[in-house]
Amino acid sequence: MSTISTKAFNSVCSTPYPQSYSIHSYEPRKLVDHLSMSPHSKMSDSAESFAYRIHNLHVEIIKQIQANNEQYKFRVALHKYHDALNIEDYFMIQIRPE
Repeated sequence: MSTISTKAFNSVCSTPYPQSYSIHSYEPRKLVDHLSMSPHSKMSDSAESFAYRIHNLHVEIIKQIQANNEQYKFRVALHKYHDALNIEDYFMIQIRPE
């Protein structure tokens, strides 16, 4: 690391501000709870069923993505060309300039 990059790295890392302030010069957003619900309150049935449906939809989508990734890996593995060369085999190599 050069001395300039070391000084820049040390000045960023040693500031009392968060990293986002040091890099982008703004404070990170803070989560604000606009609706403070009491622990005794209950969601409506329609909101609860909607949230449950969305959650199940996300789980199903994740499963489909994982299944598609497994199928893709399997298809790629089928098309890989593996061939063992023996001592007296002839082969041709094409060398291209980069």
